[in-house]
Amino acid sequence: MDAVNLHIYYGGSYVKEPEEKYLGGSMEIFEGVLAMRVNIAAVMSFCEFLGCHKNAKYMYRIPTGDSNLRFTQLEVEDDVIDIVV
Repeated sequence: MDAVNLHIYYGGSYVKEPEEKYLGGSMEIFEGVLAMRVNIAAVMSFCEFLGCHKNAKYMYRIPTGDSNLRFTQLEVEDDVIDIVV
């Protein structure tokens, strides 16, 4: 079974203008998470463990070929596939 390291950034602010970035906050790494077990509920559980509220907006970073950051909202289970691939 494939394991992944899940990096969770929380407590900061996501801004789009003048450029897309995440400011402040903290980051925790959950190592050795079984990729096949990662779903929206699991991601939310990790975030709740870190003290995030249930009504928080969950976003994930889209890998890009350059140094730019791109984020999108985590809304459906297919989004989780982008996180663990």
